[in-house]
Amino acid sequence: MHALDSAPTVHSLVAERALTAQSTTTTIHTSKRVVKVGQLLRVTITVKSAGRKTMPAGAVEIIDNGQTLPLTLTLSPSGRASYSLEVGNLDLFPGNHALTALYTSSNSLFGSTSKTVFVSILFPKIKKRADGLGTGVVQAGHGKAAVHAGQTATVLYTGYLQSNGEVFDYATSPSHGAGAPPNLTFVVQASPEQVITGFDEGVAGMKVGEIRALLIPAALGYGPNGSGDGSVPPNNDLLFLVKLQSIT
Repeated sequence: MHALDSAPTVHSLVAERALTAQSTTTTIHTSKRVVKVGQLLRVTITVKSAGRKTMPAGAVEIIDNGQTLPLTLTLSPSGRASYSLEVGNLDLFPGNHALTALYTSSNSLFGSTSKTVFVSILFPKIKKRADGLGTGVVQAGHGKAAVHAGQTATVLYTGYLQSNGEVFDYATSPSHGAGAPPNLTFVVQASPEQVITGFDEGVAGMKVGEIRALLIPAALGYGPNGSGDGSVPPNNDLLFLVKLQSIT
């Protein structure tokens, strides 16, 4: 056997270089590693191509503790995408989070996955009421007037299952239908109630701009029957993060 027999052919070298040129590297960076519930957490994702002749194009998803967040980011011409996780959009559940970015290419480049970054979300101080409802102020509101029974509140919110932190509902969810407003408007403590009891009670007393955490026991939520659509199982406690936008 000649020594040249084991050497790579010209064609294989060209193919290898072509594959290398198509490879990408994805990185994820967070503005903070420790934040309080409801605080702004900026996530920046950068995708670079090895060949540099072709700019990355496509979409990026964020994986949180193995669960894909319900959002898709589009890369800018520079190969970057950024997103602010905050109340009313896609808040992270209190606890420890492992965030990974997954890049899916829409051109000749290959997709890639970033290394994982870890973020801790701290819980606000919670006050429990006699009926089991827990409330905690994440951010103070402004103005003298607080929303009360009979008034109309417009809010942004994110709802989680307390058992595992899974997001089951949020103000801009596609499940609300095409053309649905990017918030929730309801009459506080209407009869009959327009929202679940714990949400109704928890929003009362908020001022515009206030962000509040609501810990809602199952008895004040969807009870033993669950939500009916399967998003909230029976007897499941809930956590909501709510921001009051306006009172009318």
